[in-house]
Amino acid sequence: MPENPLIIARLALVVPLNRLFDYRVPASMSTPTPGCRVEVKFAGRKKIGWVVEISDSTDVPEGKLLGLESIIDERPAWSPALWKLMIWCWAYYHHPPGEILATALPPLLRGPSPVVAPLSESWRLTADGLAQDQQKLHKRAPRQAALLQALAQPASAASLATHFENSDWRSVLRKLLAKGWLETCPAAAAANLEAKQGPKLNSEQQQALTGISQNLGRYATHLLYGVTGSGKTEVYLQLAKQVLKRKQQVLFLVPEIGLVPQLQRRVQQRLGLEPVLVHSAQSDGERYRAWYLAASGEARVVIGTRSALFSALPELGLIVVDEEHDSAYKQQDHWRYHARDVAVKRASLEGCPLVLGSATPALESLANAEVGRYQLFRLDQRANKRKMPDWQLLEMREQAVVDGLLPETLELLADNVERGLQSLVFLNRRGYAPVLMCRWCGWQADCDRCDSPMTWHHRANHLACHRCDSRRPVPQRCPACDSLDLHPLGEGTERVADYLQAQFPQTPVIRFDRDSTRRKNAAADILTTVGKGEACILVGTQMLAKGHHLPRVSLAVILNIDQSLFSTDFRAIEKLAQLLTQVSGRAGRGDEPGRVVLQTYHPQHAQLQQLISGGYFSLAETMLRERVEAGLPPYSYQAILRAESNQQGELTRALSQLTAYAESLAAQLSEDSQGLSGAEQLLVLGPMPALQARRAGRHRMILLFQSHRRPLLHWLVKQISVELERLPGSRKIRWAIDIDPQDQ
Repeated sequence: MPENPLIIARLALVVPLNRLFDYRVPASMSTPTPGCRVEVKFAGRKKIGWVVEISDSTDVPEGKLLGLESIIDERPAWSPALWKLMIWCWAYYHHPPGEILATALPPLLRGPSPVVAPLSESWRLTADGLAQDQQKLHKRAPRQAALLQALAQPASAASLATHFENSDWRSVLRKLLAKGWLETCPAAAAANLEAKQGPKLNSEQQQALTGISQNLGRYATHLLYGVTGSGKTEVYLQLAKQVLKRKQQVLFLVPEIGLVPQLQRRVQQRLGLEPVLVHSAQSDGERYRAWYLAASGEARVVIGTRSALFSALPELGLIVVDEEHDSAYKQQDHWRYHARDVAVKRASLEGCPLVLGSATPALESLANAEVGRYQLFRLDQRANKRKMPDWQLLEMREQAVVDGLLPETLELLADNVERGLQSLVFLNRRGYAPVLMCRWCGWQADCDRCDSPMTWHHRANHLACHRCDSRRPVPQRCPACDSLDLHPLGEGTERVADYLQAQFPQTPVIRFDRDSTRRKNAAADILTTVGKGEACILVGTQMLAKGHHLPRVSLAVILNIDQSLFSTDFRAIEKLAQLLTQVSGRAGRGDEPGRVVLQTYHPQHAQLQQLISGGYFSLAETMLRERVEAGLPPYSYQAILRAESNQQGELTRALSQLTAYAESLAAQLSEDSQGLSGAEQLLVLGPMPALQARRAGRHRMILLFQSHRRPLLHWLVKQISVELERLPGSRKIRWAIDIDPQDQ
């Protein structure tokens, strides 16, 4: 009897190792398809893995070769193009493949649960529900009456959540289901919304729409630069309408969860359908439902944050990445991918167009447009023909500053209040004060686990570290000298808001930061209040700068940005220019002209002056020329090896060994055709402390690699990732490879 041929399944398992694991496919099992989940034993425990390759050979000795326990999926949960994308991500980001695949699936599919259709989350009235007298019901149960009225036509959970965004409508719904007044129905029955006609496009918008539309059905990346308020979203929606007519699906990405509801409403109004939402604030069941609706093709439009990029969309016809410059698209821990860059690759594999939209495009995107990789379209005028806000610099030197505000700034705010308008005060620092210090001995409240001071949160009466999130009570006396004279230094949004409320007691001062929006729907509540148009002062962090339409805001005040003007980070000016432009863009979007007031100790700073006089695009061109001369990204490529350990000595030793190994690889490279030596082709810098040298009790160091040749950089990183597994003591260190890092 001939022996059964050896069939090996190479699996990606969710373990922190950047390699595949070989398992034998038993003769009693059919050969699984790449992309399918299987169950195996690993280190004595059962684990779920994904089949990446099928082979007839292995380097594992026969006595150690384990067999598959079971095959979970009959067919992969991935479309062919999406599966190729995930394999590309593994090769490009040099991260353990099992962790990459797990990240890209809803939590319920990271275990052995089968892929089944979820229960319907759409409802309609039964005959008993239709028979109810809603006027009588309203007197004794107004919330039930309101929900019955909302369900006069079948509705989905997403539309009900939008309609009742500030209330617990689900508890009311459960009561109506128990009474037999409601029943579930197919999602399609609840998706018939009335599409409303949008505004007429101006000539710039129409030119962009026409140019991008020419590439429907094939891959192309378009960079849509538009000043704030220029109507980029209307161009997106017009494009989406054309794609939907082609029976294809549309994916919208936004940088923050807070931007999802307003885009959801625009899609409902303009496209007449219910989009599916994907973001990290959803429950596991909601994430699975969204994934299934997208994968089955039932969802025609998906809106979400960066993780929505991995939605299974078998008929994908358009990807839109709004605010493409935003740093939130870069994952800063675990698998450190950049959603914008992965979107480019996915669009190419799907054969569909990609639109990157921003008023402040990343320099990488502008450089790609410069060489023709991306097609650039410009919207230089606001859609409502309103002029851009005027800038005013207020010098802070030799001025009386109280709680971060100049007297002249207060006068401008007072004038706006008297006129019944809204103002925005931007300070990118939450809490009451960033430092609590003793006036007698100089002691300050530092975090015991990080190299940073703790922020004083006055209302909550605690000290908090904004790096590791540790907290402790505010001391009554100085721990060093027993003095009672503890004094806050610096300002946060809480302190500025309290001061402004004292100055304008009759005017609502609304704080909009991570602390004030922790409660569910808190951000939506604030935006709803501001949307009523009544006079108020908004005090907030960069959460306010991201795409919110606030038509009654006519004055934007910007505080405390001088540190970024002199940062050692070569990206600091780019990030600052983007932030200032985005904040200023919240002003003057309605009928009232806008004004931007910037308090600074350095009003004559050259790049600040260029931004104000020439705009973001002018400054970006200058920064690109500087990057060329300095040989920095986007004209070179970088990777960072990040390392953390409880023991600084072992961390330094391990990174020193890796540095020596990397330098030896660079030295061994032969000279290329241009006469560059190996050391010049590959730059190895470090080891050196990370910008935050200690966080949560762990010491942190980095090793930076740079090359003008992307393949050469990836070759070096691959060798380093292999060496990590052989390095003595490496398992005591937490490692992370960061390709195309956005910070140090």
